[in-house]
Amino acid sequence: MRKQTIFLVCALLCLLALTGCNLNFNTTVNGDGTGRMSIEIGYTTEEAEDWWGEEDLSSNFCEDLWYEEDLAEELPPGATIRVEPRGDQIWCIVSFDFYDLEELEEVYDYTFNMYVDRLEIENENFYLDLTWDLEGLQDESSYPIEAVFRVTMPGTVSSTNADVRSGRTLTWNLDEDGENVIRAVSSTKSSDWVWWLIGSLCCLCLGVLVAAGIVALVVYLRKKNS
Repeated sequence: MRKQTIFLVCALLCLLALTGCNLNFNTTVNGDGTGRMSIEIGYTTEEAEDWWGEEDLSSNFCEDLWYEEDLAEELPPGATIRVEPRGDQIWCIVSFDFYDLEELEEVYDYTFNMYVDRLEIENENFYLDLTWDLEGLQDESSYPIEAVFRVTMPGTVSSTNADVRSGRTLTWNLDEDGENVIRAVSSTKSSDWVWWLIGSLCCLCLGVLVAAGIVALVVYLRKKNS
């Protein structure tokens, strides 16, 4: 039987805390297909302390939480869990590396229960086309959940249906009770030619300046001798 979707696991952690929470699903893809992914669950510090029954939560709070609720087995191999305070919130952050796009596709498919239509680098372009059906999952929690899916693309983004675009980083605001279509394309072409062009232009300008200086010196010496 397939594992429950990681979104449902995160929603369960919100439900256990008897509070709403923020969920961030972040992926960074490099030009060679390697990268890193993180899952972030944010609570207000006060709510987390009341729930856990401790003040000044320890650095092992998140790890203890995942293992106590027998949820760690839902994570990909090699995942690490840490705590990160951010203002009046405390975040549980699960991070793991992937070493090629096939491994990332397995995570999306198996751990996130996504439909992966396209995830590849072809002809110096990176293609991302996912469908994440979350219909009915909001019903698992009676508390509000705000969730985003964020991808930092390799290279310049050429097309996307993301809600927010900031340079190479794209953000989709997830519908926790419906189908989410996530699409983007970016160019992975090397920008070395740009620096080569800039260097060539600099050398050309320097050569022109040197030549102009020599001409000016010759003219000056001729006038002086005459």
